[in-house]
Amino acid sequence: MGRTRHTPETIEVKISTMDVSGMARGKDRLGRTVLVWGGVPGDTVRATTYGQGERGLLATARDVITPSSDRVEPEDDHYLSCSPWQVVSWEKELEYKLQIVRDIFASHGLQTSLEEVITDNQQYNCRNKQEYVFTEHDDTIELAIYKRGRQEKIPIQHCALVDKAVQKKAADILEKLRYRKISSDHLANLVVRSNRQGDTQAVVQFTDGSSETFGKDLSETLLGKKVAYSAADFFQGNTRVFEQALKDIQKHAQGSLVDFFAGVGAIGIAVADHSQEVTFVESNKEMCEKIHRNCLQNSLEQAEVICSDASEVCDILTPEHTIILDPPREGLSEKLVRCLQSKKPHKILYLSCNPQTQARDCKTLKSEYKITEHKLYNFFPRTQHCESFCVLEIQ
Repeated sequence: MGRTRHTPETIEVKISTMDVSGMARGKDRLGRTVLVWGGVPGDTVRATTYGQGERGLLATARDVITPSSDRVEPEDDHYLSCSPWQVVSWEKELEYKLQIVRDIFASHGLQTSLEEVITDNQQYNCRNKQEYVFTEHDDTIELAIYKRGRQEKIPIQHCALVDKAVQKKAADILEKLRYRKISSDHLANLVVRSNRQGDTQAVVQFTDGSSETFGKDLSETLLGKKVAYSAADFFQGNTRVFEQALKDIQKHAQGSLVDFFAGVGAIGIAVADHSQEVTFVESNKEMCEKIHRNCLQNSLEQAEVICSDASEVCDILTPEHTIILDPPREGLSEKLVRCLQSKKPHKILYLSCNPQTQARDCKTLKSEYKITEHKLYNFFPRTQHCESFCVLEIQ
């Protein structure tokens, strides 16, 4: 059977709390649970529904009838698409994130020691990477982003979250493309990244599958180690707060390390000062080559790079290993979890951009491991996202 088409409704919603999804949760006049983007606990809003989720109706706030005392004015007109928590006061953002992650772990039967959200208190111009798409107006191409939950494009000239060097580079590339009279039909996307020194690199992807790079590869110094990467590589989007997380990881990174989902090797290289050896596991061949170069650049001699899927290298693990995990949002595969349960490395250092899947994985490992430390970092200010770090030790 086909999916039931949702008929949008305009409803009045009284917001009571923040849901674990990062959406504001409340009730409409019919008593239905509604999850709302752009709402703040204490608001009464007029919202338009766009779907039905497992936890309630899904909606977007259109008008604020009665504002919450915790509501603030957003910096961007397009905030719902890039950072829907711009309307939440800074103090409440940190409070909500802390409570949401506590609730997520509690729902999996896990008690943790979370006490605060670690932040550098920089709310804006902190995102060092931005991906744009293209649209066209009066035969002139424009930068754009997608409207949340839709394929509709929103023209964008400025975004308060993004580093100013990234925005300047994006504007420069746009002018180059306009000069070359390239139609938006031939342009897929533009990725721009910066480092803390203000250097930038951009990559334009064309619809025929080709690409063009503007600028040299970047490098970042993390805990005194220089790590090279490109705009298209996976690299943390908030370097200042990432370095705070690395300091906490380094406290536990002793003995023989295995760095899974290694990317360009940033974590394993940065925290390796007190380790005997580091094994990097990464499935992307190009990334594996960059790990090699980054190890050589930092004179990390006791290093091995295994170019393989994380779930396929179980045989190398021993109880003496300390494991570093920084997986994508979907978390660990069942096969990798079974491997950890079988080989029982004595310590696991698990950094995650998705506390939901991290809590799921920690619950599965609960019979073998206990969480001895849990910290939360505000890598993504003014959004519903945060970074969670758990230390798991063998029982």
